[in-house]
Amino acid sequence: MPRPSHRAVRDGHAEEVCQSAWYCRSPSTGCLVALVDRIDKHRGKASEVERQHFGATRIDLDRTVLTINNIVQSILRGLQQLRWLGIAAAIGVVTGFLLGWVVPEVVDRAVPEDWHWPEEHAASLLQRDGWAAGWHMLQVYDPQRWQALQDAASVWASNAKALEDCKKRMTWSPDCYRSEVESRSFMMIV
Repeated sequence: MPRPSHRAVRDGHAEEVCQSAWYCRSPSTGCLVALVDRIDKHRGKASEVERQHFGATRIDLDRTVLTINNIVQSILRGLQQLRWLGIAAAIGVVTGFLLGWVVPEVVDRAVPEDWHWPEEHAASLLQRDGWAAGWHMLQVYDPQRWQALQDAASVWASNAKALEDCKKRMTWSPDCYRSEVESRSFMMIV
């Protein structure tokens, strides 16, 4: 008898398989109908187990995909938060710069003049005391007046004794301005 096809065995055609002598190896095994029935039964159990495994695997896969999706969403939210934080920081820096530039000037103008805040601010910017800052500002902004002040100071220093004498006589005589000091620069100052 010819050998049965694999399709017949696979599809479970037990009669065709049983009629084939090729599957009957010994008289003790008998017809393979019992064997085929056992195979069908185990195939059904195996199919059920496979379906359960596939179902469990599918559930695990869905959970894994959901977990990965949650991780990706969390990362994207974190990146979005970092982006907004950077924007807020940039806005804060620009706002702080503008306020630091505008507000002190407005406040310096708003306070009473005898507080001398603008002058103190200028001196602190020049990193000098008030007197040295004033000298520096005169040198830079009005060099001719600065030179006139320097000349007057040198005349004053060279005629210190005569000026002291004049000061003493001034308390006694109103004609002191015609004293013996003959310097032109001194006359211009007095």
